[in-house]
Amino acid sequence: MGSIVVAEDSALLRAVACRTLIDHGYDVQDAADGIEALELVREHRPDVVLCDLAMPRLDGYGVLEAIKADPAVAETPVVFLTSHTRSDQAAEGLRRGAYDYLRKPFDGVELIARMQAAVRTKRLQDELQRLLSTDALTGLANRRLAEQALTAAIAGGAAGVSVAILDVDHFKSVNDEHGHEAGDDVLKEVGARLRSIAGTDCTIARWGGEEFLIVCERSAKAADLARLAHEAVRGAPFALSSGGTLNVTVSAGWSAWRGEDDDIGGLLRRADIALYAAKEGGRDRVVGPSRAAASA
Repeated sequence: MGSIVVAEDSALLRAVACRTLIDHGYDVQDAADGIEALELVREHRPDVVLCDLAMPRLDGYGVLEAIKADPAVAETPVVFLTSHTRSDQAAEGLRRGAYDYLRKPFDGVELIARMQAAVRTKRLQDELQRLLSTDALTGLANRRLAEQALTAAIAGGAAGVSVAILDVDHFKSVNDEHGHEAGDDVLKEVGARLRSIAGTDCTIARWGGEEFLIVCERSAKAADLARLAHEAVRGAPFALSSGGTLNVTVSAGWSAWRGEDDDIGGLLRRADIALYAAKEGGRDRVVGPSRAAASA
């Protein structure tokens, strides 16, 4: 059905809400104050937050503001619980970005109806986000999501950020000699092999055309993955949907973040220069920024 965090300082009302939701198939986590609620939201990434407005330590407005400020959970619908006499509070919550509100004491039927609507909205948002951030052919992240991941990694102060750009060698010849369907087969299989070597601290994306981008939160980690990807691609022939197989290789260039004096454009430009050096050096190889500079 969905997952819900219930934040309510009244033990009785919290128990009634949780019991009602659990009886209708929801996975429920509960909190007695706003701080606990935020911890649960960030840990469990629920579909909906059902949140009392007046709570100790952090009130409902504070919970809503913190959720909206966190990109990882910003799209989570927040439904406020409010008393009959304070509808003005609910209106203020809606103005600040809450999804809905429910009056206390609440009716179980109304509670379930509002949660169903909120969960449905969250699922639609998630699907839209998936479509906007996924490359339709390979299933990898698209350029938009890769740029967001790179920006977030740098803004988040990761220990070290690195990128690698990979290009399928002689891809135009694949299309010209075997047809565009074969070209699509190659791109999908490259994507699958890249996905198989990906770690949790990196994003692998289709950067455009026959190019792929690896973004890692650790310095030079992208170089390691580029080497693994290079071997994974050339390690076995590619099966074509039209029949037969094809040997495929990639060229790659990588670069690492240089610190506060660096910028995203420079980081990507150095990786692109290294990729160019890999191609000039005969393709089917991985080149880093030092070798690229030496060959320039």
